[in-house]
Amino acid sequence: MGALVHLLGIVGPIWLPLLAWAFAKPFSAFVSAHAWRELRDAMVWKAFLLLVMAVSLSFSVARIVHHFQTGWQEFSWEEVATRAAISLAVFLVLWTWNLVQAILAARAAWMGRWPKGSGVDPALARKAD
Repeated sequence: MGALVHLLGIVGPIWLPLLAWAFAKPFSAFVSAHAWRELRDAMVWKAFLLLVMAVSLSFSVARIVHHFQTGWQEFSWEEVATRAAISLAVFLVLWTWNLVQAILAARAAWMGRWPKGSGVDPALARKAD
């Protein structure tokens, strides 16, 4: 189940790990720890993506203001296409990184490893779960 939480986090990055954490907490510390890790990772990635989007939006607004001030004399579709391609490339890199991280975490959970930073001694927890 811990591996499934990580894989579900790919399609439902925040709400599926949150549901898994809420339902698994009373029954399985192992699944709960993996769900919490996936939720924490999703929040970090979403915050980073939000930062990238905010920076991109600020550059776009600055360019639009510049174009209004200059009467659109320096406007070019190549610039628009380049900025769109860069934004898409950054998004794809972040998405791929998140995908690989989720698959590696799912593999670790499948092998019975506790997530790092869970505060649980794996040797003792294996006996209890």
